[in-house]
Amino acid sequence: SVVCRVLKVSFMVNSTTVSVTYLRVTPSLSRQALGFTLIEMLITIAIMAIIGGMGGAYLIPQLQQLEATNTANELKSFIITGKQDALIYQKPITLCVANANQTCVLTGGESLLEFIDMNDNQAYDAGTDKLNNSRKLSLNYGNLRTVLGIAGGVIILKPDSGRPIGYIGHIKYCPTNGNTANMLKVSFNMTGIVKIIPNREQATGCP
Repeated sequence: SVVCRVLKVSFMVNSTTVSVTYLRVTPSLSRQALGFTLIEMLITIAIMAIIGGMGGAYLIPQLQQLEATNTANELKSFIITGKQDALIYQKPITLCVANANQTCVLTGGESLLEFIDMNDNQAYDAGTDKLNNSRKLSLNYGNLRTVLGIAGGVIILKPDSGRPIGYIGHIKYCPTNGNTANMLKVSFNMTGIVKIIPNREQATGCP
């Protein structure tokens, strides 16, 4: 003999109630000791897949926002540290965003370099320049773009004040999905003020 039961399972996912109704067929009382039936196992797997999919859709935007915030804080901290090192070393300090080959670039880049430009060519030369600080960035949802008031892809800080030499500029974070809520820039001016400016306060000009 068999026993048929209509069962309904309800659970919450991100404040949304999800209900699953299914028919349970039990061949006999003695078979119940064997645990889940095949249908119940398939239903359980389907529920787990639904939860995983909904959780992933909720998690990714949070990770994107977190990356934007962390990158902004990292850029601001990096520039402030460079200002302090210019005063400590009493030499001009050069900052830039660099690619995997430690070449200073205006677009893209995956690390931040602080160095003393020994040959004064506004580029990092591993065998010549003194590298003071290197910070690896883990960018999965956006990229960096450096905008400077003069030619060149580096920021040079004065040894007597830590202020940028002769220009202002900013480094902006541009999300690859074009989400304006996560667009921002870290700006610096000739007085040495460094601040984070979100896109809602001032357009970043991200593509």
